[in-house]
Formats: sequence, structure tokens, C-alpha cells
Amino acid sequence: MWWKFSRYDERYCHEPQAVEFLNRLKKEIVKNVDLFLMWKSAEGNTQMLAKRFKLNLIVDNSSLNGAPVIYEEVPSFQSLFGTISYTMEMGVLYADHTSIKAGSLHRARGGYLVIRASDLLKNYMLWDAFKKAIMHSKVRIPGYTVENFLLPYVGVSPEPVPLNVKVVLIGDYLTYQLLSFYDPEFNRLFKVKAEFDPVVDLDEEVYEKFPKLVKKILQEEGIKDLDGSALSELFKYAVMLSGSKKKISVVMGDIVDVIREANVFSEGERIIRGEHIKRAIE
Repeated sequence: MWWKFSRYDERYCHEPQAVEFLNRLKKEIVKNVDLFLMWKSAEGNTQMLAKRFKLNLIVDNSSLNGAPVIYEEVPSFQSLFGTISYTMEMGVLYADHTSIKAGSLHRARGGYLVIRASDLLKNYMLWDAFKKAIMHSKVRIPGYTVENFLLPYVGVSPEPVPLNVKVVLIGDYLTYQLLSFYDPEFNRLFKVKAEFDPVVDLDEEVYEKFPKLVKKILQEEGIKDLDGSALSELFKYAVMLSGSKKKISVVMGDIVDVIREANVFSEGERIIRGEHIKRAIE
């Protein structure tokens, strides 16, 4: 067995934390060698003891061809920073390293995290913790959910994970201005501002891509197809939102809302027609 460890000793010899872990793992294996000898016939508590040697791979990006891109739809302390799941055993809350679950910040390491500013700002404490994570380049899994309980518990306190991520905040002009004026850390953390024009000129590319975009929305939403008249009415609606006959609005939220409502009006039919789109717009 030790010759197998030698491979990792050589590979991670420049990582002090990895070397320390491997040394401690060797000592634990020697200390519990009887556990391995009884592995096949062991039952009950022995299986629980075996968990100490089980790996918990909280993030696996090995199948990705490029950098990870994570869109966090519902940001919270648990979804962003990860969580530790506790179980009740004989009146005591218990957790070990296998109870650790990753958050979006862990999954986005080395890549990009996309998040709406309005969702993040709904919880000031979350916004403050999010800024600190970016500022210090560390992700710490919070344990306050158990510490506030009036129950005895046995848990773990994971070390902070180094954070290397590009954060893309999506928001409107007013939110940007308010944060720039009233949050002294905002401009220091988010230095690049990219504006997205919600209205574009009508050209051949728009005529070609609009039906494809609508088709993608239908597939993602699980909605039935539109006939030609429905697609035409939807296109007219997008032009109307732009305020000009020579332009079209590309704010997909409004388009999706109309499609969803039209889908409800077309209940019992196999396809969404133009009259359903008109009714949804009204």
C-alpha cells in the first residue's frame, strides 16, 4: 500500500497541506488496520467508522472542455457558500466531512459566476458576505445554522477554500448608480461596466435569428410550438416594445411572459396560434 502513497508524495510534495493530509492519513490507516481486515464482514458501527476514509469530492469539473460558467438563480448562503448537512443520532446533531456540500462559488472556481444584483441585494448580510469572499479570495462554508440551535452537536469546520472566480453582476442602470454612490466597496470590486442595449436595429440577421430564439425558449420552458401567425404576432410585439418600426426589443423577459400566458390560453390545443398571442398581449 505504501508504494501507492509514494506516487502522491512525489506529486504533491510542493503542497504543504496535501503532504500533511497524506501523513495523517497514513497514521490513521495504521491505527485502524483492524477495520480494513474486517472490511467485508463488518456491520453496523464499523461501517460508520469506515466513513472517515471515504473521499468527498464536492466539485468535479473534469468533464468540462473550458472554464465553468455558473448562473445562480436563487442566491442564498447555502447556494453560494455551500452547506454542512447534519443528522440526528441519539439526540445529538452529527456531521463529518462527507456532509459537506459545495456552493456556486466552489463550482465556479477558475471560471465565471453570473448572478442578478437585485436577487443578491435582497439580503444585506448575504451581499456583505459575498463581497468579503471576493475581497479576500476565500470561500468559507458557514456553520451558523447549527451554532444557533440549543442542541449538542458534533460537526466539522472546513478551512476556507481559495477563490479564483470572475463575477458577472446583472442589473439595471439605477442599481449600478446606487451601488456606485452608496457602497464604497462596489467600484473597487467590480471595475468593468458593460452596458447591454435592449433595442437593436432590424436587419436580416434579426429576421433569421428571431424564430430560432423563440424555438429555444419553447424548448427550455417545455411549451408547445407556435404556428406562423403566433410567431408573427410575437415579432410585432417585440417591435412595438422598441418604440420604433425600424428596431426591435431583445428583452427576453417580456417575450417569455407573453409566450407563457398564451400557452395557458391555448390549453386543450396542440399549438399556440396568433389569437392566443394577441390575447396574452392585451
